[in-house]
Amino acid sequence: DRATNPAVNTFLNYLPKARASATPDQFAVDSWTAGELLLQAMTNAGSTISPTSVLSALSKVTDFNADGLIGTTHPGVKGGTTCVVMANVQNEQWVRVHPTGTGFDCSGTYHNVPLSSLNS
Repeated sequence: DRATNPAVNTFLNYLPKARASATPDQFAVDSWTAGELLLQAMTNAGSTISPTSVLSALSKVTDFNADGLIGTTHPGVKGGTTCVVMANVQNEQWVRVHPTGTGFDCSGTYHNVPLSSLNS
């Protein structure tokens, strides 16, 4: 989605500048978006930056999508995303299948399954 999503383009432009050998995979996206979220929390924390002020500001971030790089999440309430993009490999290339065009399909439901329930 580089051609249609400015956040993807920014990420792909700056990743090799941060680390020349970096691969633009899910781990890199997760790291990039974590930095974006930290920056937003620090910006919203006010003039006195402390762990307490940053955590307080972070708890008030209700919708976060790293400028459209990821589907909207809800970190302030520890909620994940309901958004997906479906793709398929055609001729050795990833091809977007759904939703067509741009963006994410956010019509699903987020299920928070406690780890304790997985041990039974």
